[in-house]
Amino acid sequence: MTSEQSLITLSPKNFCVMLDGFLLAERPDTDTLRQFLKVSLDNGIESGTQKIIDKLPEELVISSLQDLITKKRPTDTVRQSTLKYLIEKDLVQAVCMFISVLNLDPSTQDNYTLMFAIKSGSTQVVKMLIQDKRVGLSQYKGVNPVHDKNHAIIMASIYGHTDIFKLLLEDPRIDIRECVLASYDNPFEIASRRGHTEIVQCLLAHPHIVPNFDNNTALKIAAENNRTDVLKLLLVDPRVTSDPSLFDVETKNITDQEIVKLIMAHKINICAEKCKSQCDTSAKKEYGKNLLDHHRNDMNIDYEIVIDEQTNTKKFHLIIDMDPHVTNNYGF
Repeated sequence: MTSEQSLITLSPKNFCVMLDGFLLAERPDTDTLRQFLKVSLDNGIESGTQKIIDKLPEELVISSLQDLITKKRPTDTVRQSTLKYLIEKDLVQAVCMFISVLNLDPSTQDNYTLMFAIKSGSTQVVKMLIQDKRVGLSQYKGVNPVHDKNHAIIMASIYGHTDIFKLLLEDPRIDIRECVLASYDNPFEIASRRGHTEIVQCLLAHPHIVPNFDNNTALKIAAENNRTDVLKLLLVDPRVTSDPSLFDVETKNITDQEIVKLIMAHKINICAEKCKSQCDTSAKKEYGKNLLDHHRNDMNIDYEIVIDEQTNTKKFHLIIDMDPHVTNNYGF
């Protein structure tokens, strides 16, 4: 068994070399691992502490750390690095013990502990922390009050951690409608930009979310960033596809041609509906002509006015040529 005294005399580099060799054993001796852990903590050898935490079962991590930090409080640097690693590994019981024994306040530094857990995707730690009355869901970033107040769920949407996002979405302190409508770079825009389809699905299903808010901004962002999976979700929602602002969606960055055709088809449908609404007015032909002239190049469509010989009336036809083998006529 390696003695603590012999480990103390080693340089950090040689300590890690010896630790690596010891960890290669099929069943490393637990008492020796604790000796390594004590020296790692006492001397701030972060990589050594992390390797031992990885090797030990969580119950031994808890008992070993509890024994060591009770006898000797670690330095601030060691405390922070160890707590962060326990959070990254989502060792929720170990995190609870660490906070409790050292009497730490997890709400300090603008709820940094929670924000780090969200960033790390540590669902169980997040679940534990949001039940702590000291911990809030905000973090001051100076963007705007709504953004700062809802920063936790914005973080979850940035990193795409769906389980954490759902946890926060259910928290009564989060006002997701206010967050989406009033906050720049909000969860809907972020998830659409980064291609987090499961989070987009959560928001589409939420009763207080209007997916075509701010002139279909989420759709435009998904198109700009070629997020075809997000576009597929948005383009089956009639609230999105019936909004005239869909005309402003650019398709030049989209590599999936089926998505391009789908967007173009929706544009044409909106255009057709607008022209139909003018059907009984003398301004119908001029309205349709102006509308199509404006969008002709973008949509790759044309139009013609024909005479219905049976009724002797003029009809307006949209001629769609999005595929060299497919031409459709929309007459009304």
